[in-house]
Amino acid sequence: MRSFTVDEVAKIEAVHAETVLLWIRAGELTAHNASANPKSRKPRWRVTDADLQAFRLARQNGAKEPTTPRRKRTVGVIREYV
Repeated sequence: MRSFTVDEVAKIEAVHAETVLLWIRAGELTAHNASANPKSRKPRWRVTDADLQAFRLARQNGAKEPTTPRRKRTVGVIREYV
């Protein structure tokens, strides 16, 4: 069974690597930590071919894209223009 790195999945899906990491953190894309040391600070995520196919199928069936909560911009009102 083939596994892909985050960069490879990003290239396959034509998105940025950070987007793939967001999918992994949100639980939408299943990934496994392939790091030699499980306590390492930077995990080395691997996505299996089966997990990638399941993710694609879920997105085809109308699953929403992950949304991140956005802060509203505070717009200052100009009362007088001099």
